[in-house]
Amino acid sequence: MPSKPIFENMTVEILEKTEDTLKIIIRGIDEVIANTIRRTIISEVPTLAFKTLTFTKNESAMYDEVLAHRIGLLPIRMDKKSFKLPEKPEDEDKPTSSIIFTLKEVGEKTVYAKDLKSKDPKAADVAFPNTPLVKLLKDQKLELDAKAVMGIGKYHAKHSPGLVYVQELPSITIKDGADIEKIEKFLPGKLRKKNLKLSELKDPIKWVMEGCCEEVIESEFIRVEPSATDFILTIESWGNLDPKEVLLQALDIISKKCSEFDKQIAKV
Repeated sequence: MPSKPIFENMTVEILEKTEDTLKIIIRGIDEVIANTIRRTIISEVPTLAFKTLTFTKNESAMYDEVLAHRIGLLPIRMDKKSFKLPEKPEDEDKPTSSIIFTLKEVGEKTVYAKDLKSKDPKAADVAFPNTPLVKLLKDQKLELDAKAVMGIGKYHAKHSPGLVYVQELPSITIKDGADIEKIEKFLPGKLRKKNLKLSELKDPIKWVMEGCCEEVIESEFIRVEPSATDFILTIESWGNLDPKEVLLQALDIISKKCSEFDKQIAKV
């Protein structure tokens, strides 16, 4: 007899979706699965990041190593179909694993991230072009090559695609006979407003969107408890990839690992 699927009642609901942020509710899982998704996104979704810089000229007031550090933290917007993780260190020089950016400027001016020109702007470009890098005085020159390489956050945080966090969806219980005046003084400030209704307090989504789902409520009239099966997953992309794409890649990585684990177990 086939076993019953562990998460057959799992559902997903989108709370917020923008260019840089994805906030969803996943119902019918447990904290292990929720945290596995979070950790996989942070540490194993591959992105491009600057690794080595070669300075030909730097007549600015900023030392090479300081400017290199600033450039090294710039997120790079990338086409995931154009790149893949290098299998060996020597593969880093392959066009599928790295790309070269060049910068050649003469002052007087402010040098911005957009002045870094990639060999293929359609495949990779800086995510925030108006980020200032350094100021050049009159006739000062700055020339460099910057090599961006595919990598994962497990080995360097600069490859992590964004900020990811998990929250338990709250369960709100209001005692019969309680009125808003008895409860209001125990509420987080963001939930206190004129003509607040008890029905509004019972909505867990409202608590989440107001950022109050982890507040401790010490009142005999209202109880807020974290759910063990329903979670809010928030992905705030640094700009390398669309947050939905980040999530899909993480799920694909988890799926492949489970498949490989299943194959290895079959050999035992």
